[in-house]
Amino acid sequence: MRFLFTSLITLLGGTVAIAHNEVPDSIAARELDEIVVQAPRVIRKADMDVFYPSQTAVEYSKNGMQMLRNLMIPTLNVDDFSGTVKSSGQSVQLRINGRVATTEQVQSLLPETIKRVEWIDNPGLRYNGANAVVNFIVTNPDAGGAFMLSGDQALNCAWAPWYASLKFNDGKSQWGLSMNYKLTNKIGCTREYYETFIYPDGQSLTRKETPVGGYMDENRGNFQLDYSYINPDTTVVWVALSGFKQWAIASLFDGVMSLNNGFSDIRLRDYKGVKGFTPSFSAYLEQHFSHNQVIAVDFNASLYNGRTLHDYTEKVKDSGGDITNVSTSIRDCNQAYGIEANYIKKWSG
Repeated sequence: MRFLFTSLITLLGGTVAIAHNEVPDSIAARELDEIVVQAPRVIRKADMDVFYPSQTAVEYSKNGMQMLRNLMIPTLNVDDFSGTVKSSGQSVQLRINGRVATTEQVQSLLPETIKRVEWIDNPGLRYNGANAVVNFIVTNPDAGGAFMLSGDQALNCAWAPWYASLKFNDGKSQWGLSMNYKLTNKIGCTREYYETFIYPDGQSLTRKETPVGGYMDENRGNFQLDYSYINPDTTVVWVALSGFKQWAIASLFDGVMSLNNGFSDIRLRDYKGVKGFTPSFSAYLEQHFSHNQVIAVDFNASLYNGRTLHDYTEKVKDSGGDITNVSTSIRDCNQAYGIEANYIKKWSG
């Protein structure tokens, strides 16, 4: 019942937001069944559109992703279920107070802490070739804390994304711990194909693979410890230590391949998998100065240690004799460091 009520409110909010686009830079309100849904206030700038969330948009949002969806930004498609944000079919870069952020970090935002949302559909050089950018300008509560837990467990298979976040606030500072886990275990998956090879002498060979079984795995998760000091439009400091773990991201295809040249049917098995762990450290500093000047510094360091597996076998179906047996295991260990600094100057003209 709560889901139906939330969906109804979202639908009503979308109706009013469409009407609002016809008269920009204004606040539109309509009374529907004793509920007043108010569109966000929008300020049009030369390089972006700035959306100020309305009170109703905050009330009917549980996290930052829902808030973004309720803003009803034109051409922006927000999918809470898959955690994707796209515009005109292309991915959108997400940022929080200027730094690049993940969808999980946006989901952990409390709607009441979002001061405004900047929509940039024609990004400049600072955004590294992004198609479009959504920048959340947020504040830290003066005191207290917050706990968030969300999950979607499938009833007919082992599939579920889970997310938890814990935050403590003190003045303009915030300490946070977040974790998420994606379960995809032995989900049924098959493949089939039909192909014909023609030799220079005119002869041909047709191969057809018929699926017998198969599955997909995608068990992964990560944690993050972070600290932030936020004084919007003045100073932003953000430091985080995180780890990303891949238990098993794999696929298995099992099938029977038949040939038209009279050769016996072939039983084939194709397995591919990746597993590993990546700890990383990130830091971001943004300082505003007089005369519309900004310096932003972003630092990232990570270490990956993992393994890639691939097993491919072909056997004669009747006798079980091996035709092809290829097994590879590649260990990968690498480090990455990066620092980016931007000086930004805005002219009022």
